[in-house]
Amino acid sequence: MMSSDTPKWLDEQLITTAIREGKGDHDITVRKINVRPATSAGDNYFSVLYRVNFEYATHNDSSSEESTESFIIKSLPDAEKAKQFVTENDAFATETEVLRRLIPAFHRLLNTSTSDRLVYLAPKYYYHTDKPHQKIVMEDLWQSGFKMVPRTLPLDLDHSKLAISQIGMFHAASYALHRQDPHAFDNFLKFPFLKNYAYESLLNFTFTLVADYLQSFPDVDQQYSEKLRYLGGTGFRRIEKAAKREEHGFNVLNHGDAWRNNMMFKYDEEGNASDVVFVDFQYSYYGSPALDLHYFLYSSPSSEVSSRHFDQLLQCYHSSLSKTLARMGCGDQCPSMGFIQEEMEKRNFFAVFAAIAVMPLRFVSSDKVADFAKACKNEPNLSCSHITKEYIDEILTILPMFNKKYWLD
Repeated sequence: MMSSDTPKWLDEQLITTAIREGKGDHDITVRKINVRPATSAGDNYFSVLYRVNFEYATHNDSSSEESTESFIIKSLPDAEKAKQFVTENDAFATETEVLRRLIPAFHRLLNTSTSDRLVYLAPKYYYHTDKPHQKIVMEDLWQSGFKMVPRTLPLDLDHSKLAISQIGMFHAASYALHRQDPHAFDNFLKFPFLKNYAYESLLNFTFTLVADYLQSFPDVDQQYSEKLRYLGGTGFRRIEKAAKREEHGFNVLNHGDAWRNNMMFKYDEEGNASDVVFVDFQYSYYGSPALDLHYFLYSSPSSEVSSRHFDQLLQCYHSSLSKTLARMGCGDQCPSMGFIQEEMEKRNFFAVFAAIAVMPLRFVSSDKVADFAKACKNEPNLSCSHITKEYIDEILTILPMFNKKYWLD
């Protein structure tokens, strides 16, 4: 079943090619395709996702076997400005390489070492093509029981511990792979924000937007508005400094956009989160692990969780990193907790960036999704619709801590 909104390129031929490539069987036949949107409004800003359910048959000399399957197909956004933004940043090429080459290598390392369970970090890659434009075909994790936390809800402590432990495994696998192949991440050495100076105007725009909103509340300490306005003008240089890789330091592949919208959770029979996988690797970068840690901790858990349980969450990360490196024969290379803390202090602007530029998206209702194509263009008619009172309440519990640590100076 193909709706009127289904693009012409999403047809039986694409699905046939994808499943044949992914399963290594070029005799598979496909039929009964059903296409529908894979996400709700506001879940994805720089791509369009389709869920494709279909039937297929495998054949041998004497018989055929019927099966069903479901794919997620990720394609460029419809808006021309957003499409240009994604293309100029090589976002689809980056994600394709992570899913096609790196994730299978991580899985081999993780699942051939001694472990009490199989570890999976991301969906299986099936196929990609850039004709007529870029698209990636991957496993539909929903079929395996994974789902997103409702977009406007922060992660509680249990979800946060599970997620940050998985980040530790992801980082450890990347470190072990780099030990085996020093050129594994040659295509991930340039920080994504530095590929396109449109990010500079976007960063300035967002910080100024939050500063203006804070200024509209007379009972809010106006030093926060003033400091954020200043940071908006200097933020791009601070991002560049915070992301700078130390060539002989402890470096890992960062997910690059490690917030709760890019995580899917599975639950046990009692409804407790039991597993998590990552999606959306368009901004992956080889550098300090502090980048992912700041980004996650100040975008995804509630401010209560991130402040009251910060040390516990960081310990979960370090324990996962340490145990996973040890399983892969790299235990003596694990940095100390003190080193991780020093890295996070050295790269503290990433915490501010996540809290100001990413966290607000958690509070946006589906009918007020921010138009980031306009934001990149810095058009004045973009309202403060994605800066809500709920977000202001949340950020006002975090800014005093940032200020006390001199992270706003």
